[in-house]
Amino acid sequence: MSRIAFVVPPLKGHINPTLAIAEQLEQRGHQVAWVAHPIIAKSILPNSASLFELDDNSLIELFSAIEGKNQQVRGIESHKFLYESFNFPLAKLCLNEVESALKHFQPDAVICDQQMIAGAIACRRNHFPMITSATSSASILQSWPAVDLWLEQQFYQCQHEADIFPIVRRPDFSNTDVLVYSSPELIGDKTCYPANYHYLGPSIPQQAVQTTEDNFPWHLLDKQRKKILVSIGTVNAQRGQRFFNAISDALIDTDYQLIIVAPSEFAIKSADHWIVLPQVPQVELLKHIDLVICHAGQNTVSETLHHALPLLVAPIRDDQPIIAEQVVASGCGIQLRFNRCTAIQIREAVEKLLSDNTYRTAAAMIQKSFNQLGGAEQAATIIEERIQQVANNKKINNAQQSVTAIKPPQPEENYAFC
Repeated sequence: MSRIAFVVPPLKGHINPTLAIAEQLEQRGHQVAWVAHPIIAKSILPNSASLFELDDNSLIELFSAIEGKNQQVRGIESHKFLYESFNFPLAKLCLNEVESALKHFQPDAVICDQQMIAGAIACRRNHFPMITSATSSASILQSWPAVDLWLEQQFYQCQHEADIFPIVRRPDFSNTDVLVYSSPELIGDKTCYPANYHYLGPSIPQQAVQTTEDNFPWHLLDKQRKKILVSIGTVNAQRGQRFFNAISDALIDTDYQLIIVAPSEFAIKSADHWIVLPQVPQVELLKHIDLVICHAGQNTVSETLHHALPLLVAPIRDDQPIIAEQVVASGCGIQLRFNRCTAIQIREAVEKLLSDNTYRTAAAMIQKSFNQLGGAEQAATIIEERIQQVANNKKINNAQQSVTAIKPPQPEENYAFC
């Protein structure tokens, strides 16, 4: 049995893909622990999870410092803002705690989220084998050269301050294994990524589904109507009032049944046969859906295409514009502008996506590419293989040291004296 630690940021979308991997590892007899902020993690992790709790108070202060600002930035500006105002400050706040937790647990491998920089630094400093969980396929693309150069400069300074040498270009990515929750067919280039980037397809947790699905009013789903799921994720939900209003104006007089995921404080015009809730069991619900309208978040897009469903995407910030481009380029959906799309544009796009089978056919092709990959099971095997390789290397090094220690002294005449 091996000890495996997951170091994850306080972001639901980054924790969710790792749940199924942890399930697989535990089923194979390994001991799994989490290093995370309980204010977020406890609402997602199973009750039986072993959790090393990071300080929530400092996290709340960090969230308060960026509140409002993070709702204003978009595109390339939001990508830089994410690292400058959240990822790097978070790393400074919790590095000592993360390092202390890992030293206590003594893991055989650490699965570290791409945005949890403290975990990557702690692994480098303490020589823990690290595997990167790349929760967004956009992060492995060189899309914005100016931002990429700025990031490299920040990582140089980060490693210098942590007394880590040699300094590497991107310490947030493992030099041995990077787990990518997508497929080359969706990303769009099958040849330009290193061999240590492992494409898994979506990693879908079953425990999370079981803990939320009982609260959903399944009896209200109308089998006679086309059903559309509308969700813009948890981080961006507060920015959605205008978008939700435009969708209501576009579709309220249609026969479609909308299931809208929106904050409970929002006043949304709704038809009698619609369902509006602040949270839904998305993975299970997708089995009953015909079309998804979303912000092009990696998890929602992957889970949607896992069910061969077309997408209407309206990216907001961070990696979402890149994921939206992948959806359009693969022929699986249509993209609209989040803050500028009109009710007419939304209605036209919805009707086209539901009537033109080419979108569903393209989605089925991506589904096929996902099915050819191994998901959470493949990830668990990769982790086990890395642990075994590290163990083998230690045996070889120990054997070499033993041979060196008992090597008989050479005859005196073989020495050269100065």
